[in-house]
Amino acid sequence: MSFLLVLSSNIELKSSTYSLQDNILYLGYSNGSIKKINFNKDLIKEEDFANIPLSVNGLSIAGNYILAQDGSGSWNTHYTFNKNGQKIDSKDWNRYSKYYAWDNINNRLYYFRDGTSPNDLHYEIIDQNDGTISNDYETPYHMDYK
Repeated sequence: MSFLLVLSSNIELKSSTYSLQDNILYLGYSNGSIKKINFNKDLIKEEDFANIPLSVNGLSIAGNYILAQDGSGSWNTHYTFNKNGQKIDSKDWNRYSKYYAWDNINNRLYYFRDGTSPNDLHYEIIDQNDGTISNDYETPYHMDYK
C-alpha cells in the first residue's frame, strides 16, 4: 500500500512522534494544536487530538501516554495526555529538549536540557497507571542519582 500524505494545516509543524504500538502519528504545531493521523483507519487524515497554550516544541510517546512540551509556565512545561487526547498532568519548571527517549522498564522519559550549558541528560518518571509526571531528575554528573 502506498499513499500521499497531505497535511491540512497551513500552520508550522514543529514536532512529531510516532506510536508503533498504535500505528498513530502525532503532529505538534506552532499554534499549540496537536493532531493525529491514525494509519489503522480506512480514511487516513489529520484529526484533532489536543491543545497546549504555546507552540508544541516537543512530542514523545511515553508508554501509554503522549508527552508534549511548550515554553509556557516557568521555563518550560511538560504535559501528559491519554490516548483520547485528555490532559492528565502538567509540570512547569521543566526543560526544552529536541530529543526524547522512553524507557519501558523503569517508566522513565529521558531528555536533554537543550539551550542550557552544560547540556545534561535528565529524566522524569511517567506513572503508567495514571499518567502523572514525577519530578525532574538529572543524571549523576551534577546531582544525586535516583
